[in-house]
Amino acid sequence: MEVAPQFIVHETAHRILNHHMSSALPGYLMLGSRTHVNSLAELPDGALAELAGLLADVWRELGESPAPPPIQGPSIDQVIDLFRRSFR
Repeated sequence: MEVAPQFIVHETAHRILNHHMSSALPGYLMLGSRTHVNSLAELPDGALAELAGLLADVWRELGESPAPPPIQGPSIDQVIDLFRRSFR
């Protein structure tokens, strides 16, 4: 599936991290593989290592936040920009 550029948060050699294109919920992230496989076991070691690192980054940004996100918050565009800045 082609991801519209305005939804892409971060790209690596093996992955694309993007905001879900049809969701109105800010922060609904999708982590996709550039390689089409049926199992994670089919991915090369480098792709698996990269996946682990990206999941850890996303978890630190969202799961370990000292304060839960408010119910009312920034727009999808603002959330995408915030995530992009955190990967720089």
